[in-house]
Amino acid sequence: MEFIIEGALLAFRDGLFPGLVHVDGQRIVEVIRGEQVSDARRSGTRWSGVQVVDAKGLILSSGFIDLHCHGGANADTNDGSQEALAIVGEFHRSHGTTAFTPSLSVDPVPVLEQALDTVWNAKTTWQAGQAEILGAHFESPWINPRYKGCQAAERLLPFDANALALIRSHADTIVRITVAPELPGVMEAIPLLRSWDIVVSGGHSDADAATVRSATDRGMTLVTHLYNAMSSVHKTGPFRVPGFLEAALTDDRLFTEVICDGRHVPPELITIAHRCKGADRFLVCSDASRAAGMGGEGTYYVCGQEVIVERGVAMLKDRSSLASSATALDGMVRVLVNEAHFPVHEALHAASAVPAAAIGVAHRKGSLVPGYDADLVLLDQTLKVVAVWCRGEGGFLPGH
Repeated sequence: MEFIIEGALLAFRDGLFPGLVHVDGQRIVEVIRGEQVSDARRSGTRWSGVQVVDAKGLILSSGFIDLHCHGGANADTNDGSQEALAIVGEFHRSHGTTAFTPSLSVDPVPVLEQALDTVWNAKTTWQAGQAEILGAHFESPWINPRYKGCQAAERLLPFDANALALIRSHADTIVRITVAPELPGVMEAIPLLRSWDIVVSGGHSDADAATVRSATDRGMTLVTHLYNAMSSVHKTGPFRVPGFLEAALTDDRLFTEVICDGRHVPPELITIAHRCKGADRFLVCSDASRAAGMGGEGTYYVCGQEVIVERGVAMLKDRSSLASSATALDGMVRVLVNEAHFPVHEALHAASAVPAAAIGVAHRKGSLVPGYDADLVLLDQTLKVVAVWCRGEGGFLPGH
């Protein structure tokens, strides 16, 4: 399919600018910015007969990329079925996500293996028009019980030979793994995991800053939901010892994802993270559970246990911990703009280009660049999604 999207403000790294995007097949073939559009229109008939999408008054961004997404619309990756994964993908596509890493939470090993097999099957049968599955995010059972969050404690495992065998047998599916680097065996395994092309992400961790630096030296490149489920500064005698949080904020080698639903992390802490990390190391993730998109209050099975949703927030029944989120990435972008006061282009950058870089697909996704995948999202002035294309297939959502 060939078409031109014209009239929108295009979202670039340095701002929003009038422009035109030309798509042919599954790729962006031309991007014209600013006054050059009028010049190109006057220059001839090279677009004669090409479908024009009128996007006046709208904002065009590269599609969102969600690197931490468990579920949505009452379906979850751990369900281990193609039907569930299709529901998750379609729900998040309708909210502007054009590529994602279905995320597993802790469960018995047979359940995890079934879920990983399901992700592999879905990834290899992907079709244009669907949100692309980049691989699985294995939010693994190899995390610190002290910072388990909503993960079921009885399902955590030691990082041993069995752990490596499980990962190795699914290394073609796992694109990212979350581990606590201080656990016995994890630090030594990081270079091996990287050799299998798995992005190593630290999280659910009680590590001190020195341990985080060592893990980063060995190849850890990403931090799982900054601020949530990680150690922070503490005192040893009269001295203050920085924790995982402080190391993540100050090590420029680390990408840091933040759940920006306005509940997990308040706007002030979002601002601190963005100022510390800079625009190219700060990314937004949904960490969405099956509760996302369900609306209202209710009880859901998340991370191996029942959770409740109250006023749009998922938490354990005893209210001791938050439990994933109930918000898709478009909602996170709106929080960044409306509550944390990000410029629109920086919020969109955090939902597209930065996750693309963090997961290793920035050569083909995350930016409005000729030759890149035609993953596109149109938003209105309130940043509500009105149209989505995945590899050039899609268009306006129902009601628009």
